[in-house]
Amino acid sequence: MIDEKNEQGLMAGLAGVMQLAGKLDDKQIFSLIATGVNKIAENQRTASRGSREDFFKYSDRLEKGVVEKIKKGELQAVDYEIISVVEVPAGAGKRSIDFFTSDQVYKAGIHTLNNGRTEKDFNMIVSEIGLLAANFTAPLTDAAILDANFQSVSAFPSLRNAFLNVSCNNRIITRHLPVNSFYAVNLAYVTNQEHVIRLDNPKFLLGNEVLTATLEFQDASGVPANTIAMIKLRGTATLPR
Repeated sequence: MIDEKNEQGLMAGLAGVMQLAGKLDDKQIFSLIATGVNKIAENQRTASRGSREDFFKYSDRLEKGVVEKIKKGELQAVDYEIISVVEVPAGAGKRSIDFFTSDQVYKAGIHTLNNGRTEKDFNMIVSEIGLLAANFTAPLTDAAILDANFQSVSAFPSLRNAFLNVSCNNRIITRHLPVNSFYAVNLAYVTNQEHVIRLDNPKFLLGNEVLTATLEFQDASGVPANTIAMIKLRGTATLPR
């Protein structure tokens, strides 16, 4: 959405284009207008991710000394994403799918965490949650997952009746969040076909904590064979310099 300030800037830019209209042909005029609109959209997409602001706003929830270490340059605050990919087996009846388990090991593009647990001295504020799905070519291997074309869950109507639960060391991040919330009508924003929800109350993950995330189905009988799902927890985390 273009706010009032950006709208004024856009109108001023269009006025300038109109003044040059006598010197430019139609193709050049439309090119200038498109460039201005795209630039505004790009700036707004960047600004929509407010995890850095959230990180310092809620820094009182961090372990003591973290902010001071950032100021001293011992730690740096960076964009961070935790992901996990799991199979969603079909079957009649109620079932629950775990995204993080104690037997998982780090695999780039598949699992970010070892054993479903954060590393020692880890600090991250989760500001956004993404949920994607894909079909894979059997058998389910690492290569099959990495080759899969993940899309918004809105492309998988059979997942609509599921609920997402996410917590860390029993601190609830979200509970009974309908997968339907990730569909187009309820989006925080869309980027690269990813449907992402921004949390109204961001939550911190700290070091050596167990992360859990489950998809709960009332009935999974409609899920097609060879379906996988990916959860993404996005925000700001601290890393050593």
